[in-house]
Amino acid sequence: MKKLQLKVSTLIGRICAFGLAVLGITSCSGDSEDYPCMYGSPTGTFEIKGTVVTKDGTPVDTASIYVKDVKTASPLTNPYKPIKTDSDGKFLIEYKGFPSEKVRVICVPGDKSGLATDSVDFNLEYKNRDKSDSWDCGSAESTVTIELDAKNDEGGEKK
Repeated sequence: MKKLQLKVSTLIGRICAFGLAVLGITSCSGDSEDYPCMYGSPTGTFEIKGTVVTKDGTPVDTASIYVKDVKTASPLTNPYKPIKTDSDGKFLIEYKGFPSEKVRVICVPGDKSGLATDSVDFNLEYKNRDKSDSWDCGSAESTVTIELDAKNDEGGEKK
């Protein structure tokens, strides 16, 4: 009796799954300009070029750079593998995913640098939208310079 119940419930589950698949496929027939069929989630790309320097203009190398969405506080770069500045203090961040309107670039200098962590917030303006793709939000480019201060005597962030 239990085997028969199991077979019946498996058959019912498969019929329901097939029915939902058919409904999903047919629900987008008859697209119009006013109401295009859309699946997925919006995506955008951005590129942030930057330089990290001290107040006197000296480049800061091997500083760790992170990017977060200001609204959601979600990391947009791998928090376990930061972008590092080169010997000229320059960095490049490239991102493709859910578009963020306002981002925070966070710079964490090395412990022995004597410099304080700092961040910069700014808005991204997306352009070059692909009009054939309803979910494409376009791309944004921005340039930022981060000037780091020395740590204060109590070990705090800024002087």
